Amino acid sequence: PDWLRLPSSAWPDTDSSLDSVSLEELGELKHSTPVIALATAPPTWDLLIQYSSWRKLLHVMAYVLRFIHNCRSSNRHFGPLSKTERDSAQLRIFKTVQEEAFTCKTCSTRLQRLAPFQGPDGLLRVGGRLRHADLPPNMSHPCILPKKHPVVDLLIDHVHVKHLHSSAQLTLSLLIQQVWILSARSVVRSRIFRCLTCFKNRPKNNAPLMGDLPKARITPSRAFLSTGMDYGGPFSLKVHNLRSVRIIKAYICIFVCMVTKAVHIEVVTDLSTEAFLGSLTRFVSRRGLCTDLYSDCGTNFVGAKNALHKILTADQRKVQDFAADRSIRFHFNPPAAPHQGGIWESAIKSAKHHLKRVMGLHILTLSQFMTLTSQVEAMLNSRPLTALSSDPSDLLPLTPGHFLIGSPLVSVPEENLLDVPTNRLSHWQLVQALHQRIWKRWQREYLQTRQQRLKWSTPSRNLQPGDLVLVHQDTPALSWPLARVTDVTPGQDGTVRVVHLKTSSGTLTRPAVKVFLLPHLYN
Repeated sequence: PDWLRLPSSAWPDTDSSLDSVSLEELGELKHSTPVIALATAPPTWDLLIQYSSWRKLLHVMAYVLRFIHNCRSSNRHFGPLSKTERDSAQLRIFKTVQEEAFTCKTCSTRLQRLAPFQGPDGLLRVGGRLRHADLPPNMSHPCILPKKHPVVDLLIDHVHVKHLHSSAQLTLSLLIQQVWILSARSVVRSRIFRCLTCFKNRPKNNAPLMGDLPKARITPSRAFLSTGMDYGGPFSLKVHNLRSVRIIKAYICIFVCMVTKAVHIEVVTDLSTEAFLGSLTRFVSRRGLCTDLYSDCGTNFVGAKNALHKILTADQRKVQDFAADRSIRFHFNPPAAPHQGGIWESAIKSAKHHLKRVMGLHILTLSQFMTLTSQVEAMLNSRPLTALSSDPSDLLPLTPGHFLIGSPLVSVPEENLLDVPTNRLSHWQLVQALHQRIWKRWQREYLQTRQQRLKWSTPSRNLQPGDLVLVHQDTPALSWPLARVTDVTPGQDGTVRVVHLKTSSGTLTRPAVKVFLLPHLYN
């Protein structure tokens, strides 16, 4: 009221104000209690989702129905389940699934195309167009089941395993003889994809995005400054051509320039640390010291690949002292990751290509084999780095030999200029310009060809700690061990390409392309 804004001395008298108010003018004050009514659906029967096997669910439902029958009737049933009891249990399961999945409001176009009707047993069945076909009633009018339901998944898995892990087409044809599943083909394919037995027979990995090229491969530098190394062989050789011949084994130690793909091949006669250090000494004496030396770890390879790992780990102190004296840094790829050393794996493959075709079944002497490897080295250093052009006016293709001697190692000798007066020869600046042109051609013609990702071009889900995976081994797929991812090593782009695993026999380190994520973990 307005008098509240006035001073307290100006307020009206309380008694007089009360007397002026009549009791008839006061309205009746009633206390009202709010009531909220909630309509909740009846709780669903969780019996259908408590079991992981269709056979067990069917038997439990049959025993439940038998118990109800024995409680209501004096004609009790005992002993093994009969076919009638199993059929009744299946009918009850299908009816419960339809009550949960189909209502009056959920009548989709896909369901309308089937012209559904309610059969005499109370099930929703397919009307279709095969009413007059000479087929059993369950085949001409099969029971309709939803696309997404745990019971449908159990039924598909049961038919798939019962018929010896049948294909999607065969599983679908067997299911359609008794039930009609909406969008059945996609559901069946999805369930078969999640079958662990089928996955172990034909595992499919989730390869990460192919990584960027390392800096050592795209930075111009002197030939063999950054080098990749690998072993190849063994090759059977004989010491001499005398009658009492003795067969020995020899290996090739191949060195590949990471920038120019130039190749240097050394022959070693044993797998000792001294032999490896001898080949490395001959290499750096002829090609110059290298700052970085890359190699495979090779714990699961056979032959020379495993030998390299034994050499580098057997007498590690001697190898480290040798590298420290010459300022060489060793870099090792993760175990079982040959794709991360593709540049030297390709060189080994090319060298074996020539050696096997030239040697055939012949056994060469050690000197002959060393001569042959030198010729193979010249061939590999004369390979074009880029595609050849059909234009006759184009320059010679760029080869690794250009970075070693200025031309391919098997090219025709140039004209002798010893008798030409010195005033007619080009200056040293021209020689440097020609050398720079070679590197300019390398950047323009070769480096741009390394831009595309020829495989693993789609980003995929990164492996995470706790994932359950299969580990690839050189054994049948069914015997591959299960492992748990304990840690991951992401690259600079955040993509995980190396994972650390824990198996029943110990711990492992493997590349991401050699582990296979179990199908139930896919999104």
